[in-house]
Amino acid sequence: MTGDDLAIDTLDYDRSFVSDEGIIRDQVDPGESHPPGSPRVARPTGPDVSDHNTNINWDKVRAAGHEFAIAKASEGLTWRAATFPGRWEAIADAGLIRGAYHFARPQPGRSGADEAEWFLRVVDDAGGFRPGDLRPVLNLEWGTLDAAGLLRFSYEFAITVKQHSDLGVGVLCMIYTGFFWRENMGNPSNNLGCHLWLAAHVNDPERYVPLAWKQKGWSMWQFTGTGSCPGISGRCDLNAIRDRATLAKLRLPSQL
Repeated sequence: MTGDDLAIDTLDYDRSFVSDEGIIRDQVDPGESHPPGSPRVARPTGPDVSDHNTNINWDKVRAAGHEFAIAKASEGLTWRAATFPGRWEAIADAGLIRGAYHFARPQPGRSGADEAEWFLRVVDDAGGFRPGDLRPVLNLEWGTLDAAGLLRFSYEFAITVKQHSDLGVGVLCMIYTGFFWRENMGNPSNNLGCHLWLAAHVNDPERYVPLAWKQKGWSMWQFTGTGSCPGISGRCDLNAIRDRATLAKLRLPSQL
């Protein structure tokens, strides 16, 4: 099976727009709060969090100048984050743009559609996606399938999200990946029509963009896993969106 066999209509990509291991070269300084090499206000920034991050004060996160936050909702086929329902509401209440991600566990005996349906159910149970939220995220950094199987899994996840009626017509997910896509998946050229959330804890992310997104480039960039953010105890993941036009494309459309 080749990447060309897994074609998704990519109109959605242009109309309104989806921790890697092994990418520690040129890592930013611990405690970095803003993307390296950029003015502080140049790009919208925000943390992503999981159950490992506790007692978050979202008002302080917003007051620090961050504009969005992304929370882990689910993993695999059965696990859901105990913190997610409360965070899903609290992030929005603080005036932050909210997002949700699913940590994928691609392996024999399950499909990407199975995991996408579980993820969407977890988010629906917490109130569901709403207009203005960030697109659903497939976190792809682990798997025991071969390269073709991993791409098939990603396709199945993406197409299931696209067909989810509560998200409107043709909404594709973002894909969080980097080293895993390049090395474990053989660096396929098919991006499945999804936007890239690049995991690359480096000073210059462009050279780490997988082949599938070389033309479009990254839309969101996780630039550190050891950042400092008011309102979040300890170190945390921090991210930047390329520009405000991209932020607008990453948000769910208003007709939901």
